[in-house]
Amino acid sequence: MERNIVLLSGITDDQNNLLAAGGVNSATDLSMLEHDDVKGILTTASVVLTRKLWRIGKYVAAGQTVQATTTLADITTFFAMSTRPRAAAAAPVPPTAPNALEVMRGAPIQMRKTSELIPHPPFLLEEKKANPVAPEERTYDWKRFMV
Repeated sequence: MERNIVLLSGITDDQNNLLAAGGVNSATDLSMLEHDDVKGILTTASVVLTRKLWRIGKYVAAGQTVQATTTLADITTFFAMSTRPRAAAAAPVPPTAPNALEVMRGAPIQMRKTSELIPHPPFLLEEKKANPVAPEERTYDWKRFMV
């Protein structure tokens, strides 16, 4: 068995010899085994050890290689990411769809676009610059905007 797999799984030399006697000599051989097969070969090994070997085998079967820097957390993360359901992409909004914010209807008044409420024609802006009004003196005709 490859040295990286032996180190990562923590199997002893005796357990490695048992695997070799069972026909498991490489990572490819390990990738073909199910958990029950590993338990059948290593009858005295703990459940944790057999699960480690089985997950390493699944990792290799998924096309990954066990490097010297690979950890069990890397393998667990790999499987967690590959089995997570993918988020559905948001459907594009057709260009002809009405903008919900342009006209809102509700009680007690009907709301309109901001540009309809406060018009800013150029002559008003010029007049405002010529005759500035203190904020406390400003008056607005709010009834004009209510429907």
